[in-house]
Amino acid sequence: MLTYRAMGTHHKLPIQRAFPSHGDSTSPPSEDAITGDRQQTIKALRASRPKVKPECDRCTSTGRKCDGYYIPPRKNARKDPDAIIDLPIAPERCLEVVRGTSGELRALEFFHARTAPNLSSYFDAGFWTRLVFQVAHVEPAIMQAMVTVGYLNQRRDNGTKPRPMLQSVIVDDNEGILSAPLKSFRQYEATDHNDTFAMYHYGKAISLLAQRLEDPDAPAEVALLACILFVCIEFLRGDVEPAFTHFKSGMSIALASLSAPASPKAVLTTARIKEGMLPFFHRLELLAMLFGQEATYEYPITITEAVPASFATVRGARDSIVHLMNIGLRFIRRM
Repeated sequence: MLTYRAMGTHHKLPIQRAFPSHGDSTSPPSEDAITGDRQQTIKALRASRPKVKPECDRCTSTGRKCDGYYIPPRKNARKDPDAIIDLPIAPERCLEVVRGTSGELRALEFFHARTAPNLSSYFDAGFWTRLVFQVAHVEPAIMQAMVTVGYLNQRRDNGTKPRPMLQSVIVDDNEGILSAPLKSFRQYEATDHNDTFAMYHYGKAISLLAQRLEDPDAPAEVALLACILFVCIEFLRGDVEPAFTHFKSGMSIALASLSAPASPKAVLTTARIKEGMLPFFHRLELLAMLFGQEATYEYPITITEAVPASFATVRGARDSIVHLMNIGLRFIRRM
């Protein structure tokens, strides 16, 4: 007999012998028979235990309520690679979906897949593939300009150029504020509906930008980025003069921002403009000079600043070449 003590009581349990007597059989028992006897013994022990938490003799003898024994936490079982993982019914929202019509979404997708990689170079890849999209996410004017650029670029790649517009969008540069009131678009609907699509979003981008710049705290980078996209739009439409008008408007805004009174906010704005925006306008000036445009402002970089003792990056060397070409063309024009 096996005596099991629990809760101050004795329980006598019959246990079958694992091995039979020599008189019953001359061969040892099989492994299956031994395993079966052990399982029956374990079941009998479990059935005889009281359905309460076990207590130790020390607590039972003194009348103290026993809290039981410490049960260590169960270790994590080895993960089964074939096990099915239960996923939540509603997945977390990780991507922001852009809303718009099918034509707008198609133009944005083309801008993302084709236009931005084509416009970006080794030095400006982050500007076109990352910065433009980040700003467009919070600035509707930039989003509308991206739609227009993507749409016109897609039509050009497809071999169908838009008809010449009856009116070019001109930017008034008075006081550095962009304003371009457009006539009614009805005159374009009868000629080509696709041209109306481009002009509608182009005009909407300019209107939204003018409203945005009414806020005195509006960041100058938004206006400069819009000017760069507007230049792209006019070149895709084949209108050179409006493109250079946008360039001059953006350059005046950039120079005004660089000469703003010193403040913590102005210092950050100046650094972002010098690093990310101004190099585009310097290259656009080079293009404008080649097209016969006259410079109406003093070049912001001197020849000493354009040629430092050493270059920290290849991009700095590229910008230095652009400065030297602009300064050289200005010198030739004055001769």
